Amino acid sequence: MIASFLAGAAASIPYKTCVTTDHAHISEVDATPWPPVHGKTVTLNVTGTPDISVASGTIKVDVTAYGIPVPGTPSFDICKDLGLTCPIPAGKAFKAAVSYGINSKVPSGISVTIKLLVEDGSGTEIGCVELDTKIGSSMFAAVENELSSLNPFASRKLTAEKPVEEAKGDAKAAAKPLAKAPDLKSPAPASLVKLLEANSGRSEAENKQLLVATYGEQPEWRSLWGAWQLQHKKEGSYSSAAEEGRRFAAFKQSINRLDALKAAGKPAVADQHLDKSADEMKSFAHFA
Repeated sequence: MIASFLAGAAASIPYKTCVTTDHAHISEVDATPWPPVHGKTVTLNVTGTPDISVASGTIKVDVTAYGIPVPGTPSFDICKDLGLTCPIPAGKAFKAAVSYGINSKVPSGISVTIKLLVEDGSGTEIGCVELDTKIGSSMFAAVENELSSLNPFASRKLTAEKPVEEAKGDAKAAAKPLAKAPDLKSPAPASLVKLLEANSGRSEAENKQLLVATYGEQPEWRSLWGAWQLQHKKEGSYSSAAEEGRRFAAFKQSINRLDALKAAGKPAVADQHLDKSADEMKSFAHFA
């Protein structure tokens, strides 16, 4: 993460002012790249003209995904980190850029809200802008694979979509006796898929190892999941590692559904039920 003086031009992007009393008077925000690309740094360029003298202060980056706070967002010293000379007199325009590796903390393909909060030296908010965007490309193919482990009907649906000739080939192959043991060099299923397997016969210790491996394979999702758990006091609330794995997979699918709702222009806010499956939510709605 770095902050620097604005050195280039980029296309303006829409934003909303999110402060009651605006002293920063931010007049333009542009960014490179926009929308942000997963795995790359996004630079937000800010132009404004304060109506008060600013002798010290900070710009805080706040990122949320449907209300879930993304951890690890930075703050920048206006006078030390942005290449600006303080005090900034009232009525004098400033141009600064804030660069932030947001994509290392957010899974690709989901919608996020980015806020830039401007505070003076006393911590009083003097400016704020809010931008909505989607991070990188969709990751929901992986979520589909995990869904098939949770729901046998999803698995049937995926099987039914195979080409006819391929399905015939599968049937012939299944009818033949195995000539040799499976190739152990073939890629193993993802840890979460293994963890979701029914009747695996594994011990709790083995499942805990798989859960740790799952989080290691999906650090961005683990980060968002952990932030949601902390927000709703869910940490340590699951009865087993396998149960936590199921809830983690349901959480990812819920984010998928929220993204679809937002794309359709419908309200989409994360609540305390994000770790429930779609079927559980239907039952919950029925008895509510």
